[in-house]
Parts: sequence; structure tokens; C-alpha cells
Amino acid sequence: MTRTSQEVRDDQDVQIREAVAADAAAIIHFLRQASQESDAVLIAGLDHLTVASEADNLATIQNSSDCEVVIATLAEHVIGVATIMVVGEQPQQGELGVVVERQYWHNGIGSALLDVILDWYQHGSSLQELVLDVFADNHRAIRLYRHYGFRELQRGQGKDAHGLMKELIHMSY
Repeated sequence: MTRTSQEVRDDQDVQIREAVAADAAAIIHFLRQASQESDAVLIAGLDHLTVASEADNLATIQNSSDCEVVIATLAEHVIGVATIMVVGEQPQQGELGVVVERQYWHNGIGSALLDVILDWYQHGSSLQELVLDVFADNHRAIRLYRHYGFRELQRGQGKDAHGLMKELIHMSY
């Protein structure tokens, strides 16, 4: 797994690395916080996720060729997460998710996470395709995904974190 360092404001270095079981509590805390910051963060079962179950999940993922979790940390504080999870009904397809703490948006953290996780996908994964869904009003994310080579497959509707129907774009890499 490639480790990288990304400089953010005030010359602070963000470390990008593969998540390990010991990161479980920090990841859960981060995801719960991020789900309050954005209506685009939709994680099924987050309220019921325990540190023990997340640690088990992360340990299993570390030995997997079809799932990966990468985190961005600043002074040991998780500020971003990127995941690729195999799609159950499509075992050769993975779903990409990227979340960055709101105060660090527009600092290159999403790009740094994508650099590392896409490197894993290209060189360490058994998957043949990556997909993602992004709300159509999330223009910066769409531009980022297109920059990395994702292409739009179709549009549809989906509920945001508040239950409101919004236009979704389904993309593939």
C-alpha cells in the first residue's frame, strides 16, 4: 500500500494510508461526524456500528483483494476516508466512496485519497470495474471524479441523508 503525505493549510502534513483494525474507533467517530456535516454521506447501519465489529471488518479487508479502506489523518485525527467495497451481486465490481471532513474540503484531501485508493485498485485489486453514485448538485465531486477518469453511465433519483429525493449520477471507472 502506497503511503503519501499531503500538505494542507498552515503547512500541516496529512498522512494517507491503509486503515488497520486499531483505527476502528477513530473511523466510526469520523463517519458519524461527517454524516452530520453533509446530506451526501449515506452509510447504512452507521448508528449501530460498534468498534469491535468495525475492527473485525478492517482486519478482514486488509487481507482482501476486492475491498480497501484508506484514511487521511492529521496529527492522528481521521479527516478523510476512501473505501472500495465489492458489490454483492456483482463480485467483479467495487463501489467507491470518498468522504472528507468539511473543514478540510478544497485542500486536495479527496484527490490524495483517490490517488492512493485508485493505485490499490489498479495494482492490488481483483476487481474489474469501479462504480459510484454522486448527487448531481455536487459539482466539485463530479469534476474530481471526471478528472480521474470516471464516466457517467446514467442518471436516476435517490434519497439524501434527510430523505429528500435528488438527482443521482451513476459513474464508472
